Amino acid sequence: MQARAGFIGFSQARTRSIASVIEGASEIAIEPVIVRDTWTDGELGEVSSVFINREMDEKELARWLETIRDASADIPIVLVYGSQPDGKCYLLSNRFDCWLFSEKDRLERTLTAAEVGRALANETPDSAFERRLFEVSLSAGPCSTGS
Repeated sequence: MQARAGFIGFSQARTRSIASVIEGASEIAIEPVIVRDTWTDGELGEVSSVFINREMDEKELARWLETIRDASADIPIVLVYGSQPDGKCYLLSNRFDCWLFSEKDRLERTLTAAEVGRALANETPDSAFERRLFEVSLSAGPCSTGS
């Protein structure tokens, strides 16, 4: 399964590291879109999730999170911390409905790479189509209840 993901505030090396860890632990292939300075609505429509660096400046991080949430309340945002989550991670996660992840956290205090991969696979446009087909089959297929 293929997913385009926006990466905000990461170097190319860190972006590759995050993507490869998730790809190695799941069945999803991540096509990274590195966002540098600004975000346009068109770019948001091109990705199925957003990874954002927790180590950014506090004001800039809050501005990015607000911009993304204002544009789409449903897009998965993965807040990526260093090797250990801090209180601000949890605060931002609750405020902006973010998932917490770090490929550097060996104690796996938040989501694992496999959990992020499975969750992203469930959010891709292909999976939405498959879910809709399944819903239709439940109501109209040979095993349906007829309701």
